[in-house]
Amino acid sequence: MLTRADALSVARQLRFDARLAPTLPDGDIVAMEPRENSDELALVVALMIRAPSASVFERLRALPLPDFRAEPVAEVPLFSDTATNTTPGGDTGTATLPGSELSLLETAAKTGRGAFNLSTEEFRALADVRAEFQSASTGARHEVLAAAFLSLVAERAEAYRAGGLGAVAPYAREGADGGTPARVLGRATESFSVLRERIPEMQVALLGPSRGSDGVEHRYRRLAFQAEGRTVVALSHRLSVRRSEYAAVAERQFYVSSSYDALQTVLGCISLGTDTLVFYDSRTFTHRARELGRSLAYVLGRGKMREHVVKELEAMRLSLETVTIR
Repeated sequence: MLTRADALSVARQLRFDARLAPTLPDGDIVAMEPRENSDELALVVALMIRAPSASVFERLRALPLPDFRAEPVAEVPLFSDTATNTTPGGDTGTATLPGSELSLLETAAKTGRGAFNLSTEEFRALADVRAEFQSASTGARHEVLAAAFLSLVAERAEAYRAGGLGAVAPYAREGADGGTPARVLGRATESFSVLRERIPEMQVALLGPSRGSDGVEHRYRRLAFQAEGRTVVALSHRLSVRRSEYAAVAERQFYVSSSYDALQTVLGCISLGTDTLVFYDSRTFTHRARELGRSLAYVLGRGKMREHVVKELEAMRLSLETVTIR
């Protein structure tokens, strides 16, 4: 059973400063202001819930990570955890790409760079498709390009599932090494001391190939959602692990077509006997971190996201503590 000192230790491992950390064992919701460095935007929240961890985890699993989002998200399941079903599933058509994205995609295929996160080899593959169908009508050419793009995305999913972060292709980006999702995701996971010390199975699963992780459930999806006025296509790996003394759910977007480079959110709970410590750690990786950090609209948006996450966790705590007889 964890003690008050353990709760304080977890708060420090989450990098709360000396002013905030001591308030967590007293029942405060501790929320770090959104912060950024050269390629990362982070949000961290923690709180204590006077309810057993089993009850808390059932509620956590139902939350729509990464930020309890309410906006529509289209998703296509890609794999199951069973060895008998290891092929991509669902529709691979063009429904996730509206006309504006198709025009941008053709420009990217023509120039070998542009508004999509793709590797050099992927840009070349699209250029070859465009050259082959250059004499076709615009609609037909766009349809073929969209199918080729989604096929490349499916290949990324296959490679990641087989080889983990080491199989994630970098983005082609002039004058920047921030286009390497594997590097930033790996660095963030390795330095996440709460996982290393408290939930080691989750850290191992996030760092290594996603097959065969001991006791960790895996789900893979292709997502489509709106961000910065564009339709974004992303590949999602959702993991969950549960033990008697701790549990966690993680959502990793290891490929994102535009707007940012990658994302990783971990929502976990650690048992303190009849109480539970809950933490939320969300990191968005982008070579535009400092640019966005200076944007007033983005700062306000991050502030609202922080308020939304705190509100959702507070509501969850209230409902759980109301039905728990102490």
